[in-house]
Formats: sequence, structure tokens, C-alpha cells
Amino acid sequence: MTPHPKTRRYLAPVLISLVCFAPLPVLAEEAAFGEVIPSKPGVPELLGRILADPHRDYQSVQGPDDCDSEEMYHGTKAVLGKYVASPVENRSALKDYIFSGKAACNCTRAIVGKDIDILMKDLGMSMSELPCL
Repeated sequence: MTPHPKTRRYLAPVLISLVCFAPLPVLAEEAAFGEVIPSKPGVPELLGRILADPHRDYQSVQGPDDCDSEEMYHGTKAVLGKYVASPVENRSALKDYIFSGKAACNCTRAIVGKDIDILMKDLGMSMSELPCL
């Protein structure tokens, strides 16, 4: 018995579609797991990285509009370190420290650097409220 010629015509496209389209759901799942975007660290983690940076020291933030003494630098770093350790309990203490004077504000701004706006937002303040601007 010989097969009908029309059945041979459909056999090749059916086999090709099974081979090509069957693994697509598996490939889609693998692609979804490979494209996960890592989350950005929170403000305490960011400050922790800044404070742990070995290239930031008193010499890098020394100046008239920065930390004017090494004691001020270490004091500011200690207050920021307390905030990193427990942000909820020390949020008001950090706000009070920043508002305690222009020198403390300048030193905080010099240590934190370009991320000062992120810290101010986390503290519930705006950049215009800073006493050192």
C-alpha cells in the first residue's frame, strides 16, 4: 500500500513546526530569569558604602566649604555611621546634627557628596532647607 501524495506534503511542515516551536516556552522562561534587574541599595546601604570607601578621608574633604577640622570630620562620620546602623531611631538625630550649624552641614555635604539630595529626601527634607546652601 502506498501513501497518498498529499499526506507527504503535510508531513514535513508538521515535523518542522514541532522541532522549532516546541522549545519556545522553555527558552522564554530562561530569558525571564536572566534579565532580572538588580535593585538599587537604600540610603543606609549607600551611606555605608560611602563611609567604608578607603579613598575618602579627611584630606579629601578638607577645605573652607567642607570639613574645617579633623574632629568635625570624625564627628560627622560617627553621626552618619549611627544613622546607617539604625536609620529609624537616628533619623531625627541626623536632622538635628545637620541643622546644628553651617560647619556640620558643610561637612555632611562634603562626606556624602553628590548623593546629598538622596539623603535629604530620605530625611524628609528638601535641598532648599539646608543651612549651608
